[in-house]
Amino acid sequence: HDMDPENVEALVGIAVLEMASLDDVLDPREYRAKAENIIKMISMANLVDHTNAMVQNHLANHYFWKWTPVPGTVEVDVGSNHIKGNMSINLEPGDRIRIGHEFETYVVKDDSIRDGGKTFKIKDNWKFPSATGLKLWKKDYDRVLSLAKGAYSATNIPEIQAESLYMLARVYHARGDMEQANKFYDKACKHSPELSPARFGLAQTLIWDEAYDEAAAHLRLLLGTCSNATDALAALGLLEVKGGKDRREAFVYLKKAIDLDPFNPDLVLIEALA
Repeated sequence: HDMDPENVEALVGIAVLEMASLDDVLDPREYRAKAENIIKMISMANLVDHTNAMVQNHLANHYFWKWTPVPGTVEVDVGSNHIKGNMSINLEPGDRIRIGHEFETYVVKDDSIRDGGKTFKIKDNWKFPSATGLKLWKKDYDRVLSLAKGAYSATNIPEIQAESLYMLARVYHARGDMEQANKFYDKACKHSPELSPARFGLAQTLIWDEAYDEAAAHLRLLLGTCSNATDALAALGLLEVKGGKDRREAFVYLKKAIDLDPFNPDLVLIEALA
């Protein structure tokens, strides 16, 4: 039998099952086609019922990762942090952008530029050879915020609200607004203490704020529910070293992280630096 295209629960259920099976797909074209079909189903579910919190959270997560192409092309000189477009480009300070296939950075404010929006300033200097005709992409974080806020308001289930709060925190974190990120990670953890990614995000913002003991406490809580979280193990190991605590305990955390992910060069480097 064909599925009822207006059955939101069925659309989401099938999409979630398809998502779970994505890891088994090795062919890149098949993976892309399957991923596009999943998003199509979730988008269809959102059209049918745009007050379904679970659907909105799934879409928010999709748009958090998606790069949206920006019309036109840009040129840039080696070592420069000013980018010139072949047309007026609609970007705001704080926008996360990708130039070409590798270079990711933020747009920053520069009131001295007056050429009708063709030129904009970026946070990092261009580290590749000078180039023209480069494609530009941006993250549509405003859409993520809108979907996550809508999802939060559309439900009173704490676990689903926690997912929405986590999405909001991730956007602020990605934009470098650590205070707002900290606030929403903290709210997410209060709504759903088992939501490990939110607790790790909270620990990261506390480390940024130099609240090391509080960060370490949250990392221990996280490892109590998810003992194989390599990033949390590595972060806790480094905090123990930084705090002048028992170095042997610190190396136990670092060694466990390396044992779990032996091919991660960052972890080996962290152990060497510690």
